Amino acid sequence: MRVAKTLRERCDLVLYLDSFFVVLHGIAGCGKSSLAAAVLADTPDLLGNCFESVIWLRDSSTEPNRVRYLFADLLLMLWDDVASDPPRVDDMSSVYLYKQIETALIDRPNVLVVLDDVCQKETVNFANQLG
Repeated sequence: MRVAKTLRERCDLVLYLDSFFVVLHGIAGCGKSSLAAAVLADTPDLLGNCFESVIWLRDSSTEPNRVRYLFADLLLMLWDDVASDPPRVDDMSSVYLYKQIETALIDRPNVLVVLDDVCQKETVNFANQLG
């Protein structure tokens, strides 16, 4: 499996990289999500040695203005400060949302984020700003 091999290679580099992307692309319904889940299930050392947790988010929206809600969900899932309430994302600007996610990823550097069912370039563009 090339995906497992790529993840293992990236896992070895995780100490030297701030972030990286592994992209699975193909036509809808060809099994990309199943492949990603199978790789994680079949290679438990990836989670145990390289990543502390997995956040799996499904996009599937075709409306560009919905992208911020996907990443607001990411921020809430990354929120790890039990001493304070999570930020209110309803009124948060996109720039501030980006900065908050960036900070949360610095605080949790070994989280694997899976963006599933991405259909629009706005989602990719926002994710690229983070990586």
